[in-house]
Amino acid sequence: MAYLDKEAYERKNEYAAKRMIKNSVIETLTPEQHEVLANVCQMRHRMHTHQDALFISGSSDHTLFWSWIDYKINEMLSEVGLPEMKFYDAYVTDLTYEIDELTYDEGYEIMIEYAEKVNDTIENYLRKIDEKHETEYCPTGNGRIF
Repeated sequence: MAYLDKEAYERKNEYAAKRMIKNSVIETLTPEQHEVLANVCQMRHRMHTHQDALFISGSSDHTLFWSWIDYKINEMLSEVGLPEMKFYDAYVTDLTYEIDELTYDEGYEIMIEYAEKVNDTIENYLRKIDEKHETEYCPTGNGRIF
């Protein structure tokens, strides 16, 4: 993963903030729904940029990220009347390996693949919201560096 310099990172944050402001005036969603969607965007970004935390249990974000996936995101969506996301349907089998039988690298690779699928699930959800409400919650990916 490539890293941005401070100036580029600040520009990306400013662009995201402007998109959230632009989204907030779309009247087909309530202010509460806009707030939750903006929070989901922030959560997605943090998980996407710190994927290692899902694997490294000593990370300060480890428990936080798992709570977001396990219940927090869907709890927030449900509270404001938005449909929930389905994180496990398509890829729960990826996590059914016997952990003791995996090498560190194998476990890490499985968890990074899982993190990417979680990210894809959230992005697809946001894309559907965008299509339905003409918002811009889903990241475009244009600013990603590989």
